[in-house]
Amino acid sequence: MLIITNAQTGRTIQLGDQHGGDAALETISDKYIIWQYSGDPAPGATLNQAGLYAYNLQADAEVLIHPITHGYSGDVHLDGEWLSYIDNSDTGTTSLMAVHVHNLVSGEDITLSKTVPVASGYFPKYLHDINEGKVAWVDLDSASGRQVVRVFDLSSRQTQAVAVPLVNGPYRLSVSAHYLVWQDAGWHGYDLLTNSSFTVPAVPPIWATTTDIIDLVTRSDRLEWHLRHAPPGTPFFAADIVPNK
Repeated sequence: MLIITNAQTGRTIQLGDQHGGDAALETISDKYIIWQYSGDPAPGATLNQAGLYAYNLQADAEVLIHPITHGYSGDVHLDGEWLSYIDNSDTGTTSLMAVHVHNLVSGEDITLSKTVPVASGYFPKYLHDINEGKVAWVDLDSASGRQVVRVFDLSSRQTQAVAVPLVNGPYRLSVSAHYLVWQDAGWHGYDLLTNSSFTVPAVPPIWATTTDIIDLVTRSDRLEWHLRHAPPGTPFFAADIVPNK
């Protein structure tokens, strides 16, 4: 059972079933708790469907996003009423995964691809992202057999392919309405509006000697560097993107 408590209000929410099965948190926002239920519930369990769930904190209601009969569904990214997630139950192979995008209000669920490559040593969550009306994921191009990054526009329902330069393979994707950034033997950037690549600004000098992991994300028209497990007082850095600079 998964128990979540609001430290300010004291409100406690119990998800799952005390009679059996496993409940795990995927992600949380001010409106939704996205969680996964798996395993075999014991007799008497009130929840008997393994799957990916969303709990609406405002409506005090729960919905099933995707049932799990075999395989795995999870590695969720959440953006407002939309989320993207990985599923490996219907690709027909252990070397590929599917990426879905789901609307928590309408229930619409779109399978964007069933050819997301399984990358050794990379968490599947690093291979997709959703933000500001865009969904990005690493895909295996059927014609060339090479990895590409595709970006789906939730408004126009159009998909754009980005031919990324490859070293080991793109991961740690971050997408915004205008830009896409990823890591592959260094950080790379792409302007979705002009269809052009750009040089990612150097890591802030104060972080140059850090041994911690640095994440780079794009938000609207800027880049943000994030230090994982940053100690108190660590400065925050952001940079405006200037094309070709």
